[in-house]
Amino acid sequence: MLVLAAGASNRFGSDKRQAVLDDNVSVLDRLLATLEESGLEVCVCLAPGDKDLSANLATRGIASVYCPRAHEGMGATLAHGITAVHTWPATLIALADMPWIEVSTFQVLAGHCSADTIVAPRFDGRQGHPVGFGRAFYPLLRALAGDTGGRDILRSNPASIQFVDVDDPAIHWDIDTHADLTRGNTTN
Repeated sequence: MLVLAAGASNRFGSDKRQAVLDDNVSVLDRLLATLEESGLEVCVCLAPGDKDLSANLATRGIASVYCPRAHEGMGATLAHGITAVHTWPATLIALADMPWIEVSTFQVLAGHCSADTIVAPRFDGRQGHPVGFGRAFYPLLRALAGDTGGRDILRSNPASIQFVDVDDPAIHWDIDTHADLTRGNTTN
């Protein structure tokens, strides 16, 4: 699992990774606890200035990588992050601002990943996150730049996508505003 957590949170107005949810757990800690419970290997993409966060991750046994082009956007972060996991046969890409995805969703998606496929979850007929990319797509991921994530890779490789239906509406729930912090708590 590659977690993209190097963003500037411009729309949110502060570091949303450290924003506190209703149960007094930060957004990023909630996601990391879920990933730890899933048993999946995790690497977190950070901005170069995230030294304290990197040290905290290390104490939890979670790998991290500094993405020197994080200021350029999600695509640049993903391009750098994928180099850190280049030996993995496939990588699920999780977004740090999606803390309510269920453990079972991560596990099911990981179980469908392979070196030559793209795996995407669907709930209620709509695609969500995280998306898994097989090693065959790493060169395309490494070529990403700016703020464009893997969406164009999905669009240009529809025959390689394996959709997995999940019973998890949180695959659509990201945090963009302070009001979004209660989304997962009020609907569960």
